[in-house]
Amino acid sequence: MGLLFPSYIFAADIRITSENPVPPVTYSDEQGKEQSVDFGKYKLTALHFWATWCQPCVRELPAVDAAQQKYEKKNFKVIALALDGKNIDNVKKFYSDNNIKSLDIMLYENMDSFKELGIKGLPTTIFINNKGHEIARADGPLDWESESVKKIIKANSK
Repeated sequence: MGLLFPSYIFAADIRITSENPVPPVTYSDEQGKEQSVDFGKYKLTALHFWATWCQPCVRELPAVDAAQQKYEKKNFKVIALALDGKNIDNVKKFYSDNNIKSLDIMLYENMDSFKELGIKGLPTTIFINNKGHEIARADGPLDWESESVKKIIKANSK
């Protein structure tokens, strides 16, 4: 599979998408146990795909963590899925070194659903409503403080 992992200079635009159902997404938690994302648990879930070896991802993740902390009481959850293979230690070290406190440690290895989700590179963020439908996405690093992102979160997480 030929994925592009561009080195973005500017923040990606968030774009509204049609409300297509999202396929099941599984990941390994910090203990190595396989879990499935429950899109019905929160009004709005953001699937954020990143990796410790991806420089735009590394620069963006502290802002992702800050957004999770800011909106955690607003029925919004960021599922930050690290594409670091089985190397949980890299992710733990990154979280510790960068003071990431609000995001759970999750490893993502299922490249089949990666393809089904139409992801072409990292970082990618997909916003999903509690019915399991994609409502918006950003291909590339996102400015989590932009008005467009705040509007998506506030309108869909009440």
